[in-house]
Amino acid sequence: EVTAPTYTLLLTDDVIDVNFAGAVTLTLPLNPGRGQRFYVQDDSGAAASNNITVDPPGGINLNGGSSGLVLSANYGHLQFIYNGTQYIGA
Repeated sequence: EVTAPTYTLLLTDDVIDVNFAGAVTLTLPLNPGRGQRFYVQDDSGAAASNNITVDPPGGINLNGGSSGLVLSANYGHLQFIYNGTQYIGA
């Protein structure tokens, strides 16, 4: 469970519940295995007013670019999969 404004995901993380009263920035991990998945969920129910941004690590793209994705739906979620060369997220 993430209860701070920033967090870098670990390769051992799977489901990341975000429960923080403020905006949060997460960074996906370096060196994931092909097919590795990360599931980010707004546990606080406040993502509409306190967005959760998920950024790729330096050197690895996310959906073909270096920009992150923003979770802005209360109790919403995003899933990220590493395809061997980049993260795919939605």
